[in-house]
Amino acid sequence: MWDNKKLFALMGLFGFFIPLLIACGGKAPGAEDGPSSTARSYTVRGEVRSLPQPDDPASSFQLHHEAIPEFVGIDGEVVGMTPMTMPFPVQPGQLPAGIAVGDAVAMTFRVDWEGSPAIEVVEIKTLPPETELRFAP
Repeated sequence: MWDNKKLFALMGLFGFFIPLLIACGGKAPGAEDGPSSTARSYTVRGEVRSLPQPDDPASSFQLHHEAIPEFVGIDGEVVGMTPMTMPFPVQPGQLPAGIAVGDAVAMTFRVDWEGSPAIEVVEIKTLPPETELRFAP
């Protein structure tokens, strides 16, 4: 049977651990990171506009991509995305060998508005040089 002392001690533990979990992003220490239930993946085609340079930490992988009509915004609504050039985070070794500015690629990336990072590149593949990209909205 729970007496008042045990009940207050238990409430004190909850009062300590709940703020701790919130400070840790809602995850218990050691909990596995993974995509949340709101994560979505998109595959888009585009033209490489810039590549990260090992001697320039400010450089990045930038892709001028085709429209993404099914893109879902942070509020969970389909907002679409017009063609644009934007930077994407790539990991070492993630870019195909021999990739160059001007190459056509297909890229799959995941967006998880609740995650960190919010955008993660999953895969990048080069497309044949004769690939026609469509940058109309």
